[in-house]
Amino acid sequence: MSSKLTIAIPKGRIGSSAIDLLNSIGLAEVISPKSRKLVFIDQEAIRYLLVKSVDVITYVENGVADLGIIGSDNLLEKDSEIYELMDLGFGECKFSIAGLKDQVLDNPNKLIKIATKYPNVTKKY
Repeated sequence: MSSKLTIAIPKGRIGSSAIDLLNSIGLAEVISPKSRKLVFIDQEAIRYLLVKSVDVITYVENGVADLGIIGSDNLLEKDSEIYELMDLGFGECKFSIAGLKDQVLDNPNKLIKIATKYPNVTKKY
């Protein structure tokens, strides 16, 4: 059994901010964002996995990773048994609603169709 701590980090904007934060405290310096590698091992003690943002939760949930860095939007969307340990203070996002200009939605009995990649969050509101 491996004694390495495994951290799942999403690729993209959140991942870049996470790597910068980890670098600022002397961690994750082995990660090269330009590399095609997906697994980096830091001083044989910490394993970093670069994965798709939506997969971070799955990796943590299934024990592949011990910790994950993920946006709250994904955490809210996937109703899982994952605990949010800390807000890292970066990667803010907004949920916005867009519609046709001058369109009035004044009929409460009319069903509205909403296109979203966050159907569970949308249903809650």
